[in-house]
Amino acid sequence: MPTGVIIDLYANKGAKMEMKTACQIVQDFADSRGLGLLEGLQEMGDHLDYISEQEVRAYRMFMRAGREMMKPVDEPYNPYGTVGS
Repeated sequence: MPTGVIIDLYANKGAKMEMKTACQIVQDFADSRGLGLLEGLQEMGDHLDYISEQEVRAYRMFMRAGREMMKPVDEPYNPYGTVGS
């Protein structure tokens, strides 16, 4: 089976999850263990084989969104740039 098909099958597995739901699942996971959000994410990442499928999906969705927000931009912000030249 071609790799693309495996990825497509995996991506469509289970019900779709909203980002708000994913954030709540990650926060609930951390809270239930007395951890902060970042420590909870670390714990989830270290134990993907032992957490529920829903928690794995929430972890991956949360991390994907985080990487997207933190990726470098093409041009850095310049507060002193010229406007209307």
